[in-house]
Amino acid sequence: MVRKSVALCAAACMVLVGCGSDDKSSQKLPNRDELVAQIVDAGGVDQAVAECAADALFSTMSDADLQLINSGKEPSAEGKTAFTNAVLDCMSGGTEPMTTEPVTTDAPTTVAATTGELSQWADSGEATTQYGENAWSADQAAGAPNVTECGDNSSAWAPLTTNEVAVLTVTYAKAVVPSEVTVVQSYHPGTITMVEVIDADGNATTIYTGLAAEAATCPLSQVFAITDVTTAVQQVRITIDETALNLGWTEVDAVELVGTTD
Repeated sequence: MVRKSVALCAAACMVLVGCGSDDKSSQKLPNRDELVAQIVDAGGVDQAVAECAADALFSTMSDADLQLINSGKEPSAEGKTAFTNAVLDCMSGGTEPMTTEPVTTDAPTTVAATTGELSQWADSGEATTQYGENAWSADQAAGAPNVTECGDNSSAWAPLTTNEVAVLTVTYAKAVVPSEVTVVQSYHPGTITMVEVIDADGNATTIYTGLAAEAATCPLSQVFAITDVTTAVQQVRITIDETALNLGWTEVDAVELVGTTD
């Protein structure tokens, strides 16, 4: 699967080796160190990843492909595939928070003995759209938060595109009469327009509706208090609207459900 940040890095490399004067035929391919510096200057990756990506370009592309790139043309499909796979390896070996490791779905629960409330992270997730089958999938919204810094991270759920209305539904190990839902957003928070809780019969109760609004904090733990739901629920459904703000991918790291058991 071509990851978002990897695709951006690969695209940046292609652009960097093809940039310069307007006369593409007269350009010269930058050497390895020059290319590393250009990738780092472009932002988004660290020195080690930039070095790996630069090495990948020169090791995977044939002389013919390099000449095509140098003249501002597309390399062969085989060359692009080999280069993309090599950059994938570079990014997977990079520094956190970028990771392709799946989040564990063994969702821990904690009980507050003084209040009788049960706090639990989601056990599994599904969505109307997701960027990948593993990384950035709906199941990445299960479990406790594991994205520590704001940014694009494969350990959070992301919809397929950056400009859509998407719905994430998470399921919990135990049904509770809910008192609170917390949604942890790790990238471009503020696009949540609806939150619902769902009982065992599939009946949904809306606990929040609102307009998308750019958040000043990221990651953001957005808390939704519940005062009027008296039946036990075992699912939370979250609707996001990326079209309103046009910021890019919204990503959800985790969803906490707090409530009392019957």
